[in-house]
This record gives sequence, structure tokens and C-alpha cells, in this order.
Amino acid sequence: MQIALTAKQMRAVDEYMMNKRHIPGIILMENAARGVCDIVMEQIEPCVAHVFCGTGNNGGDGLAVGRILMAHGYDVYVVVLGEPGSMTVDTATNFAMFADMGECAKCITGFDQFDAWDIPEAELVVDAVFGTGLTREVEGIYADCIDHINASLGATVVSIDIPSGINADTGAAMGIAVVADITVTFQYPKLGHFLFPGREHAGYTEVVMIGVDDGCDVADEGVVVYYSDDEEMELEPRRMNSNKGDYGRLLFVA
Repeated sequence: MQIALTAKQMRAVDEYMMNKRHIPGIILMENAARGVCDIVMEQIEPCVAHVFCGTGNNGGDGLAVGRILMAHGYDVYVVVLGEPGSMTVDTATNFAMFADMGECAKCITGFDQFDAWDIPEAELVVDAVFGTGLTREVEGIYADCIDHINASLGATVVSIDIPSGINADTGAAMGIAVVADITVTFQYPKLGHFLFPGREHAGYTEVVMIGVDDGCDVADEGVVVYYSDDEEMELEPRRMNSNKGDYGRLLFVA
């Protein structure tokens, strides 16, 4: 059994960990990044990695992921969509760590600036553009970036928290959304990981713990997702986007 939260509930859990458990946001960000990197490094050998970041905290997670992967031998190139002045405090802290690392990190305001960057093709793409707080349609440079990520044929795409462009509460694609191979989310899955089309965009989803939330009432109020280890209860594999009626009908006479 798992609890799946809304974006608002997850924000309350984050606030509880920071305010009641006294875990600084930058530590939660570092724990999140290390959780992502552990999963990436288990499955993907050091290679060329492109990390696409927004200016919010999801982008900060991505910047930390880029730094950690670089320390483990990956050839990392980080792109931040936006100006440095629009970054959150913790994201700016992680971006500053790239200041002395040469031409491996750029802030861009138009995607043509990325296209003009002479860097190797990616074998790993990390999506850290939008997190669970997205509520508006994706457009402009963000839509261009998601288009590019989805066109990265042959590369493994890893989304941080939720595929960028997916509404964390409804699973809806907000105009356009990343199609990930792997999604790494934190503390709890979100409703958008289970509701379509978010479920299909998320790929294989892994939940990693980043802090302590014992005693947080919000964590007991989500939607319950049940799993069973009973083989007799398991259905045959089914297509991701299908309906129960596609597999026949059952009549009960009582």
C-alpha cells in the first residue's frame, strides 16, 4: 500500500520537514539529487549527460544532480532556462557551484542558444524543468525544450519528481509534456504518476526518501494505492492505455 499526494499536500510535507523537523531546504534538495543519482548510476554507465533545469527548486535538484554525476565521471552539460536572477535561493546556490567549472553550464533565454552550443550528443537526458507545482500551459522556451527532450532518440530520459508538463494532481499534459523512461519522485508518489496520460509519460517510477516526516498528519490523508504480492491476484500484462472493456466482460448471477 502506498499513499499518493496532491501537489498541495506534498508542499505541506516539505514545510513540515523544514519547519518542524528543522531540515534545511538545501539539504532536502541535496538528498533528492543523491537519490536520483543513485538510481541513474545503478542503470547507466558514465556517459554524456544533458541536464535541463528550470529556475525553481526542481531546477535546483537538477543542478545538484549534474554536479554529482560530474563527480562520478559523467560528461555533464547543464542548461538553465531563464536568467540567474529568477532562480530560487537554493537553486542559485547550486548554480553557483558551476561558476568555476568552465563551459559546462549555461543560462539561456531562447532555445536557439542551446542549438548553437557545440556539445556532444546526449546519451542521458535529465529533465528538471518543472516540478509538481505546474498549473499553466507550457509554451515558449519551455515547450521548445520539452520538444527537444522528446526528440532525443537513443538517450535515456530521467525526469525529476514528475515529467515536466504533467499536472501532478490530474495527470493531464499541460499542452506538451516530457515522455520519460524513468521518473524519480520524493517521499510519496503524486496522483499524476497514476492518472493518464501522466502514468504513461512517467515510465518506470521510483520513490526515494529525502527527509523525515513522521508525525506529519498530511501524509496520512492522500489517496491509497494498493499493491498485491499474491500471484493469484495478478492480471496478465495489459496495454498502458486501455480500458477494462477491451479485455472482455464478466456476468454475475446472484
